[in-house]
Amino acid sequence: MDENNKKLTTKQLIIIASAVLAILLIVLLIIFIPKCKPDNGGNPGGQSSPGGSDQVTPGKGLILELSSDGEYYIVTDTTSDYLTSAIIPETYYGLPVKEIGREAFYGCCDLVSIEIPDSVETIKYGAFYRCQSLKSIVIPNSVTTMGNSIFEECISLESVTLSNSLTSLGSRVFFKCEKLTNVIIPNGIQEIDQECFYQCTLLSSVVIPTSVTQISGYVFDSCTSLANIYYRGTETQWGEINKASSWDSNAGSYNISYNYAG
Repeated sequence: MDENNKKLTTKQLIIIASAVLAILLIVLLIIFIPKCKPDNGGNPGGQSSPGGSDQVTPGKGLILELSSDGEYYIVTDTTSDYLTSAIIPETYYGLPVKEIGREAFYGCCDLVSIEIPDSVETIKYGAFYRCQSLKSIVIPNSVTTMGNSIFEECISLESVTLSNSLTSLGSRVFFKCEKLTNVIIPNGIQEIDQECFYQCTLLSSVVIPTSVTQISGYVFDSCTSLANIYYRGTETQWGEINKASSWDSNAGSYNISYNYAG
């Protein structure tokens, strides 16, 4: 009888241990699986003047914050992860909106479209990171600076128009933008930083201007559909670009066309 009870106790311990492990696995999945942006608890629909709180919510689902010098506004967040479209105002309370802040639209998985006014000059790190429904975007020529990972994991992004005022494309800007098919890099860009187009698996063509002097590592890594690189300069100029040995790792069998004028 004691032996039977002992066996029963062992079975019970195994069942309990299995249940605990299952619960731990569920908790770990909840913590570590990437999610859309949670509702930000921030005062949706409420507004305050610059004389009050320095965070304000305009009527378009955005939160704007006054800059430290009090001269312009920054888009810092959204009021909900269910935002489907956004229009950034050119001015707010009489001051220009000059900046899209760090991770301002991070994880807005339903965001399909956004309009950026000519007042914006800076877009900070990860501003549109994991906006998984965003299909196209135009960066106005007023933008002179973009941080890293701006469009990282925007898996629906098909079309992007870049500002002619940029001087560099940062690291992982288009990382895993799996539906991006072609990109025209504007004249003025001098450096394309590492993993900029990493795993853009549908990217078939890219136009590179003569202003580019540096192409860092893994820029086109795993761009398996890459078929054409259109370079606006001569073959000699192309050879003078400082390219990391891994710049085109695992890329498709591409052809380089020189003196491209299209």
